[in-house]
Amino acid sequence: MFKKILLLIQNQKNPTHIGGQAVIEGVMMRDKDRYSIAVRLPNAEIETVIKQIKPSRAIFKKPFFRGVKALIENLQIGYQSLQWSADKMEDKPENEKKDKKSILDSLSVLFSILVAVGLFIVLPNLLIEFFNLSEKEHPVLFNLASGGIRLSIFTLYVLGISFIKDVKRIFQYHGAEHKVIHAFEDGLSLNYENVKKFTTLHKRCGTSFVFLLIFVSILLFSLVPPVLKTLFPGVLNLSFAFYKIIIFLSHLVLLPVLGAFSYEVLKLSAKGNWIGKSLSFLALPGLFFQKITTKEPDEKQVEVAVAALQILLDTQKKESAAS
Repeated sequence: MFKKILLLIQNQKNPTHIGGQAVIEGVMMRDKDRYSIAVRLPNAEIETVIKQIKPSRAIFKKPFFRGVKALIENLQIGYQSLQWSADKMEDKPENEKKDKKSILDSLSVLFSILVAVGLFIVLPNLLIEFFNLSEKEHPVLFNLASGGIRLSIFTLYVLGISFIKDVKRIFQYHGAEHKVIHAFEDGLSLNYENVKKFTTLHKRCGTSFVFLLIFVSILLFSLVPPVLKTLFPGVLNLSFAFYKIIIFLSHLVLLPVLGAFSYEVLKLSAKGNWIGKSLSFLALPGLFFQKITTKEPDEKQVEVAVAALQILLDTQKKESAAS
């Protein structure tokens, strides 16, 4: 397995701007301008949809700013794609679904954000304090330990949900998405015989982005206490609760910076030049982790992934011919 992963990292295929994610009983594929979704309906038919991505302002095409934009945009498109696929699994009129879900969806998103902040920012930080390691005195060591706990929580969470039947199917569609993109990048026809021979692992998967975020957060969050001490010497005299609130707020403020920096590093690592090859090791943790988050798909799941990519490619051709 290790040799296969190393070969995958070193293999510089035809670069594309196509990525995607698994949704409920389907796959989302996207390029710079649009995204498509294909799902297997309860009646066994495949339904597809394609949507335009709102053009960005010029500033969001520049380094750093494009990373912030990509982070927010991917979250929005990912959530909208999941919501669309979930709606298609329910046998109800479209207007009835929207009326009942609008408030619940907003509350669900808010709750998810609060849980994520609690699990990956607040809990690791407080656990280390419980073991009498002070962030004020040992910021680097403290954040190394905190980052380790953050990574452990993330791994245990994903490993735990991987045993749920519905999640297993999503992981299969995740594998189908990767296999289809591999076949496309190799210039092969998108049929099952060509697609099935590829691995479910892919270097440009968002899993690598998550791991890089965690590693970068260790370095960046380590700078917060000494910077606060330099700018506001009195901060060390605050009570434990107020000091921690300031730390947590600073971490939240730095999240876009983490996303932007990680995005630029991954963009460099995807290039075929010497810089990209020297940074290719950054994909290793994500590729190993994909052994959990991707599973071998069946032929029908591959068919759905092909449908998602095909409608995207067909739209690209139509727009190119019209321009």
